[in-house]
Amino acid sequence: MIESVLKYTSENVGEFVKYNIFGKSKASKVYVICYLVAMALIGAVGIVLAIVTQMWWFIFATVICTLLIVATGLVLSVTLKKYTKEIFDINSKNGYDAIEITASSIVLKNGGAAKAIADWTAVASVDFYKSSAYIVTHDGYLFIINESDIKEGSLDELRQIAEEKLVKTDD
Repeated sequence: MIESVLKYTSENVGEFVKYNIFGKSKASKVYVICYLVAMALIGAVGIVLAIVTQMWWFIFATVICTLLIVATGLVLSVTLKKYTKEIFDINSKNGYDAIEITASSIVLKNGGAAKAIADWTAVASVDFYKSSAYIVTHDGYLFIINESDIKEGSLDELRQIAEEKLVKTDD
């Protein structure tokens, strides 16, 4: 069984209407930075207000809350950076700028050109495992995207290949 780092199944596939697997998402980093700046400003205003009004318990509570908010932001930032780097490293080797998965298609993008590899096929699940992404569609088609290439075939074809390899190794 494949151990997933990230898993999307048919139950929550609607949640990633436009999910860039391999694209470096600058927008999400901007949101994290804006979040951290906003929380720092709120914390600073709270501390200044507490000092002016001499509410020492409020100062203590504000400092603790600010530290918790900053810690949460740092965890989000580190996690985002880790997954973005791992996924982007895979993509940079296979020559695509982005692989975009929607609920109805899988599109490879390279510069201005885009190539649909599964147009109008609902995605059932997406799994990331080490250096590969496994995309299964509702009509029983599997795409394996790794560092060097993209393999595609029906689940039965790929199962048959796997069984043949198992038989060969048993001999």
